[in-house]
Amino acid sequence: MRTALSRWIGGCAAASIALALAGAPAWARADPSPPPIRQGFADSVYGQLHYLTARPAGPEGRWKTPLVLFHMSPLSAREFGPLIAEMGRDRVVIAFDTPGQGLSDGPDHPGTIADYAVAIDKALHAMGYGPRRPIDEFGDHTGVWIAGEIAIRDPAMVKKIVFNGVYVVPEENWRGHLDRIRIPPSNAAFFDSLGEMIAKSHALYMDRGVSDADWGRIVMDSIAPMDRLEFAKIAAFSYTPQAPARLKLIRQPVTLLLMDDTTADATRAAAPLFPSPPRIVDHMDWRLGVFYTRTAEVAAFLRGALD
Repeated sequence: MRTALSRWIGGCAAASIALALAGAPAWARADPSPPPIRQGFADSVYGQLHYLTARPAGPEGRWKTPLVLFHMSPLSAREFGPLIAEMGRDRVVIAFDTPGQGLSDGPDHPGTIADYAVAIDKALHAMGYGPRRPIDEFGDHTGVWIAGEIAIRDPAMVKKIVFNGVYVVPEENWRGHLDRIRIPPSNAAFFDSLGEMIAKSHALYMDRGVSDADWGRIVMDSIAPMDRLEFAKIAAFSYTPQAPARLKLIRQPVTLLLMDDTTADATRAAAPLFPSPPRIVDHMDWRLGVFYTRTAEVAAFLRGALD
């Protein structure tokens, strides 16, 4: 009799909890749905910076530290795709298009990493972030340098950092990349050169398991700068010789992510340059497109590194 009563009481309690959760706001559920990804523009030194963002439902007091994502070149915030929404379950996520990349306004000449960092830092402050409302950072390739410069210049605003693609290499490597970059003389010339690049890009992303639809959105935003497409790559490779000295000035906790790309060895070798030993996490089973194909795994890694 007592067992039957216990089962009945337990069943009622479970039913009550289920009903309560069914009517509860998203933040009260164990696994809320990812929020929608929205677009926005922030005022900055070049005009406006475009960004993609997601934010959780429910009271702000329950949110984790906001996360800002910095993409590789010559891509855009679309590089991160569904990762923005996945991380947006429990924190505000902002992914900027680097100045002059994607849909962001930028200089009419190749800028510097410092220029891009100042522009995004000013945009973040205009959006209400700063020492009293700090952020975490995840930088990918070119985004490493930009995120690092912001952390150095505005240290009270940045709490924790994750880097993938810390490209500290000998001069012949970075200078060779610079020598191979060609800026088209016009937009018409740029479009004439697209055919082979588009075909290679499509084959690469298909091999990585990214859908044709997602690849199309990535490419459309990436080529928006047209004849200025290579400006951020020039900035990134030109920054490489000063990178060792700059990395020594980063005081925040850093996690280095090693993926299956051309920068893994350089990233590992860069670890001694940081003033505090960074945590190194090996995910050599991850490749280009991982933010689309293994979103939940990347999100779990980032939460482990930042939370």
